[in-house]
Amino acid sequence: MDGSFCRGTAAQNTSASAGADSTGMSGALNWGDKARVALREFGGDADTWFVEAEHDGYGQRFGLYHRRRVAACGPSRIAITDTLQGGGLPQLVEIGFLVDPSLRIERRSGAWWIDDGSQPLLSIGYQGPLEGAVEAGVIQPLSGWVSDRFARKDPCPRLVFRGTLPVGETSVVHLDLPGS
Repeated sequence: MDGSFCRGTAAQNTSASAGADSTGMSGALNWGDKARVALREFGGDADTWFVEAEHDGYGQRFGLYHRRRVAACGPSRIAITDTLQGGGLPQLVEIGFLVDPSLRIERRSGAWWIDDGSQPLLSIGYQGPLEGAVEAGVIQPLSGWVSDRFARKDPCPRLVFRGTLPVGETSVVHLDLPGS
């Protein structure tokens, strides 16, 4: 397995466009072309706060900017909204969320549920044009791996949403605590 995989964009809890990294790697511990990040907006109070930022990591290659808004919608719900902005063409997008290897993810009742084998811990809902799937330890393309120390990789569950995300269209993930 490629040693740089765990540093790449697709291995993080974010959006990757066209299988490309948002920031270029330059050696084992260095970064080359660094994406510039801009805080766009933030506000709210203790229960209904939000923050929105974007980066230009796909600007030069694809003419696109990735914008993410994270918002607390009350005390037990968070919404994560991803959009592509700019003049580029729609790209294949992958939005992934790694889960601790000791936990499980399964789809039921229109959502994905994370549990520890005895109780539900989190419900994940989705609205948008992408298709959701759970992966762990996939070799081609690499997906569902975690590294808890140098030179070690272990399979772990990853909830991933894939497909074409048209410019300006939203992809929204809702994280809900059970009983809310």
